[in-house]
Amino acid sequence: GLIAFGLAVPPIGTIAAVMHMAGHTLVKSSLFFGAGEILLRHKTTHAERIRGILSYAPYTGVLFLLGILAIIAMPPSVLFVSEFSLIAVLIQSHVWLAIILLAALGLIAFSMLRLTVGMLFADRAETAKIDQPKERWNLTHTVMSTQLLLVAIMAVWFSTGAGQRFVSAIASNLF
Repeated sequence: GLIAFGLAVPPIGTIAAVMHMAGHTLVKSSLFFGAGEILLRHKTTHAERIRGILSYAPYTGVLFLLGILAIIAMPPSVLFVSEFSLIAVLIQSHVWLAIILLAALGLIAFSMLRLTVGMLFADRAETAKIDQPKERWNLTHTVMSTQLLLVAIMAVWFSTGAGQRFVSAIASNLF
C-alpha cells in the first residue's frame, strides 16, 4: 500500500517507494525467518499460544522484536526514511491523505506491537510453566541479524547524497 502511495506522488514519492521496497524485502524476510524458528519450537501458528519467547529463546526473541520495530518504521530502519519522505511529500500536496495514512500506520503499528509483546514477554508465573530448552545461536540468527544490520545501514546510506542519487536513478527508470 505504501509503495502504491509513493508511486502516486512522483518524484519524491517514487524515490520513497524504491527505498521502501528494498527495506521491506529485508525486514519481512527476517521476520519470516524468526517466525520459522518460533514455529519449530511451538509447533503452532497461533500467536495466542506463544508466550515468553525472550525467556527461553533470547536470540530469536530479540531479533524478532528488532524486526517488528524495523517494519513499523522505527529509526534507524530504512522504512522510517522511506515513510518519513513519503509523509513529507503528502503533507505538502495532500494533507488529509497524509493524516489518514499516518492514522492507518499508527493502527497497524499498535496492532503488531500488541501481538508481539504478548508473544515475547510473559509474567513470572507463565515463564515457570514453559518447558523449552534454551536456544543456541544458529544460521537463522546469523541471517536475521545480517538482514537487520543491512536495514540500518541502508537507512544511513539512503540519507546521504550518494544514496539519494542511486535511488533517484532507479526511481527515474520506473517510468
